[in-house]
Amino acid sequence: MTNITLNSQNAHKITLFYDGACPLCLWEITHLKEWDTNDAVQFVDLASAEVSENFPDLDIADAQAVLLAINHRGEALRGIDATLAVWQAVGKGRWVAPLSWRLTRPAAKAAYGVFAKHRLFIAGLLARVFPLPKCQQSCQR
Repeated sequence: MTNITLNSQNAHKITLFYDGACPLCLWEITHLKEWDTNDAVQFVDLASAEVSENFPDLDIADAQAVLLAINHRGEALRGIDATLAVWQAVGKGRWVAPLSWRLTRPAAKAAYGVFAKHRLFIAGLLARVFPLPKCQQSCQR
């Protein structure tokens, strides 16, 4: 696992880096922030100035490609592992527990890989049915 230096004043259990230009990502982040009543997660938009200032070791292109979280030990968690850790930190781990089960994990990882690569296209399709924030601009990529 890759280690990333965290700001020593970070009291959060986990830091989640997200793509603020992705409407589906923003939808999930909005809900996670609502559920994070214990301030367990530090949410960092990859487009913010905070990234280069506080996380100089972070490869932004890599973090844009696959969901990235850093736990309190500085260990990088990616994709499904990042999802599991963040949802557990906000007290909703049981909702995503099937992602960790031995029989469902391989399919979940494969599905996440497809989603991560095509998330803006998928958001564009879903925006035809559901109101997604910021989809008019970003879903055209």
